[in-house]
Amino acid sequence: MKILQKIINKILHPSIIFCIIFFLLFACVLAGIILVLAFEITSFWVYILYAVSFIFLCYFIYLMVILSPKIKNYFINQLKKNKYAKKYLEDYSFKTLVSATLSYIFNTLYGVFLLVMAIISRSFWYGALSVFYIALSLIRGNIVLKKKNSRKIEDADQLKLHDAMLYRNTGIYIILLSMALAGAIAQMVISNQSYTYAGLMIYAMAAYTFYRLVFSIIQIFRSKNDMISQAIRNIGFAYSLVSIFALQTAMFQAFSPEMNARLPNAIVGAVIVLSTLVIGIVMTVVGQKHKKIEQCKNAQS
Repeated sequence: MKILQKIINKILHPSIIFCIIFFLLFACVLAGIILVLAFEITSFWVYILYAVSFIFLCYFIYLMVILSPKIKNYFINQLKKNKYAKKYLEDYSFKTLVSATLSYIFNTLYGVFLLVMAIISRSFWYGALSVFYIALSLIRGNIVLKKKNSRKIEDADQLKLHDAMLYRNTGIYIILLSMALAGAIAQMVISNQSYTYAGLMIYAMAAYTFYRLVFSIIQIFRSKNDMISQAIRNIGFAYSLVSIFALQTAMFQAFSPEMNARLPNAIVGAVIVLSTLVIGIVMTVVGQKHKKIEQCKNAQS
């Protein structure tokens, strides 16, 4: 009985050597499954292999659940030895600015790619998307640059005033961009154009687009106490909305090419333009309100 208890305890609380041995055995089992499928083997022992692989898979999931926090903590502790990595992990505002800088680079490159596609395919829609993504990237880049320059401001009230004005101006830019987006979507609906992805790429882009949308929504709530972080997250949300619209047009083209998608595209496009416009208006109003509050504080001091 004690031996059985020790075995169970070993399985539930595995050592590093035990985990290494298990992963090697699991790799062998997976290799066996691949060979069985490749050579279409139908012997009786194949079903035993399937049963073993199922047990191994269940235990693999269990290991991932109990080991993930330990692995995460290990890497975090290692990263914290570097002062920049530590600041990235512990300072949410700094983390947001770094992420925004990387997104700025990626989105600009993607916008340039769409511009090339627009020229090659002579597509107004690709060109409109290119301009929109590049414009969003420039707005995001402007926030990062202005926030970097604001480090010279030592007075806390002046810094809050600076952030409020930057937040308001970003809202104005988004309002103007939503108007341009409305024209681009209207042109796309009228000409019945669509976005396209090659082959199975549409499934990967669908997964990424919905992940990006959910992630941007979560980040908006996390950054509600920091105006600059929230401005960057709002831009990310606007980017996600347009990506959803582009994905919808691509899905209609891929799965129902014979369908007249003008009406659903027009409805979804209108919702996205309206949502983007609301984001810009709210940012402008809130930013202006905070600006007046900070100006009154500075006048009284």
